[in-house]
Amino acid sequence: MQTEAKAIELFVQDGTPAGVWYCPKCKRVGGDLGQVEQCCEPRICECGAECERSWTSCQDCRDKRSRERRDATWNAAELIPLGAAEHLLCPEDGERLVDHDEAIRMAEEDGVTRFYDTKPTELRLNAGDILEHAVEEWYEDAYTQMVYHGAVKSLQAVLDAWHEEHPHRCWFEDNARKVDLSFDIEEASND
Repeated sequence: MQTEAKAIELFVQDGTPAGVWYCPKCKRVGGDLGQVEQCCEPRICECGAECERSWTSCQDCRDKRSRERRDATWNAAELIPLGAAEHLLCPEDGERLVDHDEAIRMAEEDGVTRFYDTKPTELRLNAGDILEHAVEEWYEDAYTQMVYHGAVKSLQAVLDAWHEEHPHRCWFEDNARKVDLSFDIEEASND
């Protein structure tokens, strides 16, 4: 049975409706007749522009909402002086990590003035997690026996000593704190 719309209802071998519709133009199948009937129709954004396939809003509107979210995050962040941040993350430049001198250079030469502070995160290895993963396919109580015999504690002591000798850090964006160099660059240079 075909409806007046372009979608075709599909049937099971015995002739009963399968509850599925098929669009002969794009070959899309779906359980909702309304969606299948509109699958090849252009979608119109709330601004009136045509949307790309599978989107409900146009690229300009998506970009605008993205800018609004970024601006809201920026406006909510606490403003700190340049000297209070160890490293800065530049969201306008591919989220590149920069130091104070590079931030000032970017502000003077490129006009990039917005930076987020960063939080350092240290690499920490956990002996329990390492050993548990290592013996996952072993016999049932392998990890429990390692804990009982002190293997986890002794490995953690070795790892802690290694951490002290080889500290490794990574800095991640702290978008709760910002540095804005849009004021006088001379003032930033003196921080």
